[in-house]
Amino acid sequence: MTYKVITPFADLQNKTKDFPDGRIYAVGDSFPCTRSKVSVERIVELLSTRNAMSRAVIKEVGDK
Repeated sequence: MTYKVITPFADLQNKTKDFPDGRIYAVGDSFPCTRSKVSVERIVELLSTRNAMSRAVIKEVGDK
């Protein structure tokens, strides 16, 4: 599946030297932005209201 960002957010589970407060995603960005693996639980969390923002921040847009 592929996902697009529908609400801007900082991914607090993806902190790096370049993004010490979390990778920043803007509306329209693909999630995840890299080829890194993201757990099913994390995808479900971001698709739902069960996250720090209490709203969906990504949506499913199709198969890879």
